[in-house]
Amino acid sequence: SKFTGGDVSLAFNNAGTVFLSYIAHSTTADSGYVMVAKSLDGGATWGSGVKVTSALESTDIPIDRPWIAIDNSGGTYNGRLYVVSKSISAGTMPHHIWMKSSADNGLTWSNRKLVDDSIPSNLVTNAMGVPTVGADGSLYIAYVSYNPSQSPYARAICLKSTDGGNSFIPHIIGNSAVNSPITDT
Repeated sequence: SKFTGGDVSLAFNNAGTVFLSYIAHSTTADSGYVMVAKSLDGGATWGSGVKVTSALESTDIPIDRPWIAIDNSGGTYNGRLYVVSKSISAGTMPHHIWMKSSADNGLTWSNRKLVDDSIPSNLVTNAMGVPTVGADGSLYIAYVSYNPSQSPYARAICLKSTDGGNSFIPHIIGNSAVNSPITDT
């Protein structure tokens, strides 16, 4: 089947290397990948993309909206890349937020980690996770959750990790209005 791409995001490390995350997927949605490529010359030329996540890793097809962030703090996890993706809309419910990291400039990637485990995105079909790394090296991932067993409201959640994405502490940013039409972060 024919492949296409989309959902690009960019991040620079302290050395000036730029990393590009994107989706390469089949137009029939039966296969695909989250990919990361890098450029050592500010984007003039690019290396081959490295497969980060496969669409077939789980039935929710975890390859949508692969946003990238880099730790440029100079601390313990300096240079670590984080790619956060979500289930595609057509993927089996419940949908989730997933993360992988790389400690070697994107050559190899960690096992997939479910990050919305304590406060699931649950009934939100497009709850993308948006990562950023603070000046102290803390990783933050924001997303929307609607889980009626935990709250009658859709909520904006922010996860914080101080150990390179190994564990997260959830924080509730706020609630959405009752019967809010929000379906996409």
